[in-house]
Amino acid sequence: MRLTALAPLVLTALLAACGGDDDWGPEPTLPSPMSGAWQASLSNGGTLNAVVLDDGRMWAVGIQNNYPGIQLSARTYAYAENGRFDSDRVRYFDYGLNDLFGGTLQGSYVANNSIRADLWLDGARDKSTYFLQPMPASMFNYNRPAVLNDIAGSWTSDGMQVSVGINGSFEMAGDTSCRASGSVRPHQSQKNVFSLNLVLSGPFCTFSGSEFDGIAVVWRNNGKDELMATALSVNSNYTLSLSLLSVRS
Repeated sequence: MRLTALAPLVLTALLAACGGDDDWGPEPTLPSPMSGAWQASLSNGGTLNAVVLDDGRMWAVGIQNNYPGIQLSARTYAYAENGRFDSDRVRYFDYGLNDLFGGTLQGSYVANNSIRADLWLDGARDKSTYFLQPMPASMFNYNRPAVLNDIAGSWTSDGMQVSVGINGSFEMAGDTSCRASGSVRPHQSQKNVFSLNLVLSGPFCTFSGSEFDGIAVVWRNNGKDELMATALSVNSNYTLSLSLLSVRS
């Protein structure tokens, strides 16, 4: 598999395999009882920040030294009858390895209290287990509606500049041949999450025209506003991943 880095984007020529076909029996519960903002400690000393939307879609980004190290995306199905969940459409990006993996994600949860998630990556001998707790309310309030004023402004990260307009316009550019532009808007769940839609462009951008869909959230960390944006661009030939952690400038 040949890979090309477009930091903070990752390209792979194959789609991740889907997983999570186990049948737990009952019908999944909607809105998802797992919905909310979550955190877990990673074995490398970093932190996994995760958002589960009301429809069960999970977006998670592993942060180490203030830079995204992994992205995990999955569609989860939670069952209130037995406190279990499973998933499909699992895609796991390791930005350090510049590689994409499929796999399965399943486990147990206590609504608003804890999630135990077991991840088996395709080809791996052992599973990874994440113990997630609710993100502190002082850092992020998932249950209030998103407000564009919270995300509007200028943001900076390693090599990237982000500008978000009060009308929801989103522009991202940096030291790559590609730039991304599009929009953010309050998520239809009416929770404190923004839907993110971007398109790559640039005269020397190999994947100009690729469209991304994902989420963005703003939380308070160590007295500073932080913007986390994460999204995927998927078609029949390749998958692109984007994860970005920025502070207000």
